[in-house]
Amino acid sequence: MWTGKELRMNNDTGNTEYTRWAQNVIMNRTGSDLYVDYDWCAIFVSWCMYQAGYYTDEQLKKYYYSYCADPRIEYDADSWITAFCLEQENVWYTPLAEKKLAAYDWNTYYHTNVDPYELPYRPGGHVYFSFDGSGTYFDHVGIVIDYDSETHVLTYTNGNSGGQVITRQMNLDTEEEFYGQPFMQNSKRIMGYAEYDEIVPPEQKKITADNTDILWYKDAAKGLRIQTNSDSKIASVFIDEEYLGSNIESNMIFNGGLLSIGKSELVGLETGAHEMKLVFDDGVITIALTIEETNIISAEPADITWDRTGDSIVIITNSESDTVGIRIGESTAATNSTEGVSFENGTVTLSTELANSILADGNNNLTFVFADGEVGICIFVTNEQSDESSEEQSDESSEETSEQSKTADTSESSIIPDTDTVKTGDTSSAAIILVLLTLSLASALVLAKKRKTDEK
Repeated sequence: MWTGKELRMNNDTGNTEYTRWAQNVIMNRTGSDLYVDYDWCAIFVSWCMYQAGYYTDEQLKKYYYSYCADPRIEYDADSWITAFCLEQENVWYTPLAEKKLAAYDWNTYYHTNVDPYELPYRPGGHVYFSFDGSGTYFDHVGIVIDYDSETHVLTYTNGNSGGQVITRQMNLDTEEEFYGQPFMQNSKRIMGYAEYDEIVPPEQKKITADNTDILWYKDAAKGLRIQTNSDSKIASVFIDEEYLGSNIESNMIFNGGLLSIGKSELVGLETGAHEMKLVFDDGVITIALTIEETNIISAEPADITWDRTGDSIVIITNSESDTVGIRIGESTAATNSTEGVSFENGTVTLSTELANSILADGNNNLTFVFADGEVGICIFVTNEQSDESSEEQSDESSEETSEQSKTADTSESSIIPDTDTVKTGDTSSAAIILVLLTLSLASALVLAKKRKTDEK
């Protein structure tokens, strides 16, 4: 049976992962009231039995609990010990328990006044103590590891023993001040013993995982998540054969075969390749784990030319983050929670409407910020529709100018051709008329001059 001796806990009574488990599973209490100061020897035993498969969550909340009192006393605010659901024939009481049992006249006891030396101690059974020998109440409980009937040495593991989980030995023949209590023979400190029927271990099977070759970066926002087919309640993690932790006492969660290992458990590991072994009640699987310091985010494409009338902008990255922020300059223009931004499996999609609202014409230097890194993207924005409109307006203007030329002013000045045109042999009607007019004028001048000469 797992005794939880590897569990880490804070100093002082009660401030343990066991009390947090009890409050969550049994009392349905979460939040700021966790880690309250309980005497947690019984919670430790309950936890061990739960992990061994004796109880489901529902059974823990339904059946009886006891605070080192009768194993059938109903749960109340002061009642913390093993979650028993036993027939009384599985519980044996010593003469020391008579005073306490007399207070419970509602119950039937099958095994009373049993000599402490005759109790059927077996590994996994629970032994109850009254360390001061008064028998006023059952003030401590442990899990039997072994009992030597010849030497009378009882070996048991227990929680809240000096603020820790520890395995101890008690010689029933020895007279001593045990746990700082009065000097007496140890056999006179034992009040009772209880046990469960043997549980058949879960059937072993081949454990599979959705990813058996994992690359993790220390600057990642989160730890690891591995989905397995295990039906176990406990997942223990070993790195290169060294125990890292479990879902019971470490920053790990294991539910429905999904194991989540918190970043705090991984960040202290050395960079490089590791063998990570996941150990469940129903099997084992080995994962290849590589740890690196920094994740270098890449994007495809990194340089984009985009027209305002075009489709959405799609950028594929190698980020494993759940979030993305889009920064332009020093300001965040959008995030994955912004309407028009889609981010899934490393692919960022910006809708046409969003892109038009946050991007300017020309070059735009964006930074995509992920939880596991960032990458720069350059988007050059064109406006082809506006350019085509300008060209159409220019063409229309040229056509209008041509039409105006055809209907030009027909005044006297407009019909006089340029002399250069005449010199180049222009044979248009205007040129011919001009030549005839010039000849007529010359002839008129000659005739006028001759007339003046004849008069003289």
